[in-house]
Amino acid sequence: MILLQPLIENAIVHGASAVIRPVHIRLQATETDREVKIEISDNGNGIPPDKLLELQERLSKNDEFRKTEVPGSLGLWNVNERIKAFFGGESRLEVTSEQGKGTLARIMIAKRTV
Repeated sequence: MILLQPLIENAIVHGASAVIRPVHIRLQATETDREVKIEISDNGNGIPPDKLLELQERLSKNDEFRKTEVPGSLGLWNVNERIKAFFGGESRLEVTSEQGKGTLARIMIAKRTV
């Protein structure tokens, strides 16, 4: 799936760079009555708190926020916009991280009710 490739690539390029210990990347999908959740996690570098806050703000903004470039987050923003466009506005990408311990990217896909 084109949504997963940038997230896995980020885990490899950013999470595993300059890490001496083995870095594990995990892909997990779960489903409930309301949503499908896909998680990509690593135990790599993590994201510094200030950069994480910028990234989370960028992901929560609408299209006009795209004009403001936050280095390193355009690919994630694009993934988030594709998720919303294809699966609906309640679907989204969430990113959490702890510096030195790893990062979790979570795709939340809301199930549509008929």
